[in-house]
Amino acid sequence: MNFIEKTQLVNVIVQEVVEAIIPINWNYICFYTESLRDKEIGLRKKITVECWIGEKPVLYTKDYALDTSGELLMAINKLYLACEKDNDIWTGFLLKINNTGKYSSKFYYEGTPLLDGDEEELDKRINDLRS
Repeated sequence: MNFIEKTQLVNVIVQEVVEAIIPINWNYICFYTESLRDKEIGLRKKITVECWIGEKPVLYTKDYALDTSGELLMAINKLYLACEKDNDIWTGFLLKINNTGKYSSKFYYEGTPLLDGDEEELDKRINDLRS
């Protein structure tokens, strides 16, 4: 998969994340997902998100509709499977999206702190793009 195809899939994920966020006064979103191929159960995946709202950003703590967004899950699967086909096997994918349309992304190629319940490592990853 070339760079443009990968970017197009990431853009679909950004759009789906933003559309799934409920508060209209959101400031920025940190979205993190992990995928891991398991020979017995197939593709394991998990998602977490933080949404910051207001002029002086405060963490929005109510539920998000991300888990029920079929389009978002399909976009993540497409990205993972396309990368896997090219032997670009990532385990984690982080997005930081602001309310002006700018976003940053980062792929991780080792470890699965979200799937493993390692809160300390997960916090480090989510804070990677928070600045």
